[in-house]
Amino acid sequence: MPKIKGEEKVVTCDIFLMEKKGGQYVFPTGWPTYSVTGEEIYPLKEHKFGTLNVSTPNKFREILSKNFDPSWPTKMKKYNHHFGLAEVTATLEEMLPADFLPAGPFGPLADRLKD
Repeated sequence: MPKIKGEEKVVTCDIFLMEKKGGQYVFPTGWPTYSVTGEEIYPLKEHKFGTLNVSTPNKFREILSKNFDPSWPTKMKKYNHHFGLAEVTATLEEMLPADFLPAGPFGPLADRLKD
């Protein structure tokens, strides 16, 4: 488990699937509520994510602005993750220098990369 400021933390990653409806890609659950165009997604581009190369949408900056906020390069949006228990809320917080550290694979992914 990775340590952040000397404390072990669980790292999670949310993945949301989309489906094509007309000329837009939407979330079948209705949340998040924004949509994206094929031009924003394709062609996929390759970028570094820590030590890995990953495929990203063509216009990932625009998609991040829709999802989080246009201030996403310097602020982070934190959700309460109370799905079904309370209204989902989010706050924007200034990022600290430690928040800008390169991403790294943790857990099973890190173990697979060692082989």
